[in-house]
Amino acid sequence: VESAKRHVKILEDLDFYDFLTDLNVSTLVVFTKSDKLNQSERAKINKIAKEKLNHFDHIFTSSLNKKNIDELRQIIANKVSG
Repeated sequence: VESAKRHVKILEDLDFYDFLTDLNVSTLVVFTKSDKLNQSERAKINKIAKEKLNHFDHIFTSSLNKKNIDELRQIIANKVSG
């Protein structure tokens, strides 16, 4: 059941990404809690992101080990400032 719920959620997310693409909205997809992923899981998600989210930049972050937190802050600052 949980797997089916997640599958539906992913389809909803992809529909929303299509909507944002149609509107030409500048979007950054942030994958949080990357510390919980092993290398294989991260590679799989990265591959899917490149295939399905090709109109969007994406970044993996972790607040636990602070991975890419500063980079995310810089990306947001750059997008906000222009």
